[in-house]
Parts: sequence; structure tokens; C-alpha cells
Amino acid sequence: MQTQNNSNIIFYVLIAVLFIITWFFNFTYYFKIINNLNNFIYQQQEEINNLNTEIKKLKNNIEKNKLTTIANVIWCEGRTSKQHLNYIASVVVNRSKSNNINDLYKVISAKGQFCCYNRKILNLQIKNKKDKELLNYTNKLVKNIVFGNFKPLINAKYFYNPKLVKTIPKFAKRPLILAFENHHFH
Repeated sequence: MQTQNNSNIIFYVLIAVLFIITWFFNFTYYFKIINNLNNFIYQQQEEINNLNTEIKKLKNNIEKNKLTTIANVIWCEGRTSKQHLNYIASVVVNRSKSNNINDLYKVISAKGQFCCYNRKILNLQIKNKKDKELLNYTNKLVKNIVFGNFKPLINAKYFYNPKLVKTIPKFAKRPLILAFENHHFH
């Protein structure tokens, strides 16, 4: 009877040991799976973070290009004086839905609206110190527009140079708000 009890005890101990070994290997197996999943998730998160960084860089570059284009068009259209630049900027702001870069860019890049943009006359030819000063002024002016620190000086939405147009634009039938240098503002 004693050997029977010892056999039973040994049997139960062996079953317990086998259970523990099986549990340990299953636990180790599941632990490895969880660890691999965590590593995979971490790698995916790193890739997402890298992509987000690249997207931010691209957006910043696009916004910088748009800001540069806006400034270049304003400078190109009114590069004779700061006052002239302010009037051109007033037209851009008056046409825009907001001071958002994209809205301002839509105004500048609209078909047939700004000859410096539409004729691709954006290769800035800085000929003298005055040109450089006015371009710097225009860059600051555009930043002020984007940050909401610019109030239009005139309530015009259109302008043209009567000496350069072959046919007078339809908007010229609107009341003349200002004739300044070579532009009529309506």
C-alpha cells in the first residue's frame, strides 16, 4: 500500500512538473509573441513618426514657397515704393477670405488676375539697393498679413495699369478708388 501511495505521489508530482514545464514553455512562447508584437508596434510607430516629420517638412516647404510667391507677386506688381506695395497688398487681402496662406495664394494664383504670376514674371531681378530694400519690406509685409497684423489701406479689390492694357477690364466700370503711380485701383 505504501508503494502504491508513493507511486501515486510520484505520478502526481510528475504531472505537476509536466504541467509546470508546459505552462512555463507556453508562457515563454506567449511572452515571445507579445514581445515580438511590442517590437513590431514600436517599429511601426517609429515609421509613422518619421513619415509625420517628413510630411511636416513638406508642408513647411510648400508654405514657404507659397509665401515667397505671394511676396514676389506683390513686389513685382508694386515695386516702385512702399506705399505702392501696401496698395497691392490691400487688394490681395481684400480679395482673400482670410489671412490664411492658402487663401492668399489662391488670390495670387487665380487665372488672369495678377500679370506677374500669370506671365511667370517671378524671376526677381534685383537691380539696385532700392529693389532689395523693397523686396525685404514686401517679405515683412506678407508675414504681417499672414499673422493678421495688416489692415488694408484702401478698399479696392482690383487694379490695372491703363498704359499696359489693350482692352479696359470690366471692373474698371466700378468707381475709381485711387490712381497711384501707374495703377488704377477699383
